[in-house]
Amino acid sequence: MLVCYLDDSGATDKNIPFATLGGYVAYKPAWATFEPKARAYLDAENVKVIHGKDFYSNDGEFKGWTVNRRIEFLEGLYSIFRPYAQLGVSHSCHKATHLARKADTGLGKNQSPLGFAFAAVLNEVVDDPELGRDAKFDGVEFVLE
Repeated sequence: MLVCYLDDSGATDKNIPFATLGGYVAYKPAWATFEPKARAYLDAENVKVIHGKDFYSNDGEFKGWTVNRRIEFLEGLYSIFRPYAQLGVSHSCHKATHLARKADTGLGKNQSPLGFAFAAVLNEVVDDPELGRDAKFDGVEFVLE
């Protein structure tokens, strides 16, 4: 069984033209091994949760962190993460174009821009040459933060 952890951005913010969904896919046992290691690292760094918006805008738990400090933090986290993740995914949908095409074609009447991005993520996982077979036969658990 695979697990795909995803986070969204811009879906409800009218000032951001794109809805984005991104994250990582791993085998469930690998992710279970990664999580306590990551939690110990975050605890040692006094970080409760990573919000990309806060991280990149130097706000929230990352307020006052220098660029070098943030780079070192990510490098440390990725050194723990690399052995466990199988695939990184990210898809965006331009919200205005999505709405215009829905109106033009009459298709996807109940699909949001974020739903469109999710469909792209799902297709990427099941079509992946290495993971697709496992995704189709063993399943994928999606976790959206």
